[in-house]
Amino acid sequence: MTAISRRHAISSLLAATALSAAAILAPAHADTSGPDTPGKTPSTPRTSGLKAQLTPADREMNRKCINKTLSEAPTGKTWNWKNPKTGNSGTVTPTSPPKREAGETCRTFDETVTLKDGRSEKVSGRACKKPDGSWSLA
Repeated sequence: MTAISRRHAISSLLAATALSAAAILAPAHADTSGPDTPGKTPSTPRTSGLKAQLTPADREMNRKCINKTLSEAPTGKTWNWKNPKTGNSGTVTPTSPPKREAGETCRTFDETVTLKDGRSEKVSGRACKKPDGSWSLA
């Protein structure tokens, strides 16, 4: 597993959570039914790390998993996603309980992205819930 900087992790998370037109046109099924199964974001994030190799459908599944996990999962409980079409997958684990800050609910989390070839990358971040229910990096 490769360790990366917080800045790199934030850039990667923003890239993964960006909604693309391709994901809307060709959605994949994300299993976000609960524990142990597997945000509005800036419009032009930079993609880096292994997330740069995810497909638009992978990124959409990742975004949905992040939103659902941060909204519903208890601290320390890992939820995951996997795209059966590409073989890429990931996990999201909240590392803090939701905390109200400056009018927003925020949480810290760990995330792992694993490509079908077995390469894996772990990042940590902090996100806050927006009024529309999505999560964005804080």
